[in-house]
Amino acid sequence: MTGHPPAGRPRHTPATRLLAAEALSSLLLSAAGLAALAPGPEEMPEGVQLLGLVTLLSVIAATVHTWRLTLRDGLMPPARPSGLRRRAAAERRLCRMLFLHPAVLIVLLPVPADRVGFWFWLSVLGGVGGAASLGVLFRALRAEGPAGTARHNSPTVPDASVPPQVTDVRVCWADDCRHHRPGHCR
Repeated sequence: MTGHPPAGRPRHTPATRLLAAEALSSLLLSAAGLAALAPGPEEMPEGVQLLGLVTLLSVIAATVHTWRLTLRDGLMPPARPSGLRRRAAAERRLCRMLFLHPAVLIVLLPVPADRVGFWFWLSVLGGVGGAASLGVLFRALRAEGPAGTARHNSPTVPDASVPPQVTDVRVCWADDCRHHRPGHCR
């Protein structure tokens, strides 16, 4: 077992898994917040506040872990130029999240629990944002074919400046393979 996805399944990067975990945790946290605020309490329950704090700290830790994975692996040479742009964009998003999540934590800690309207709308916006992130993620994953290549109804026309064995990334699943022979890494 090489640790690579089986043939026919899209490749999931650590940044993609982090986005999915953040979106799902946002949906679950907003559901818990809205359920706690439904009876009309005077303040946000401490259990939901603690759940939000633990979730945010977990997301910060997961972002740091994903950033470390990205730094360790570096920018692998992609088979297509668009792969380099996507990888660089994912690294920029991770860097932004490394600074934004602690800022959100610093801003939200002093907000008192009796501001029920603020916590209600924050829960609603968190749920909408989580659902939108999951929608974008599913749409992006549906658009990918095997090995992260875009799916097309017509066959791909290879670029004349690149050797044909390098343009067909479905030949080899291993990111670090230099052979690009059919069936070499399967």
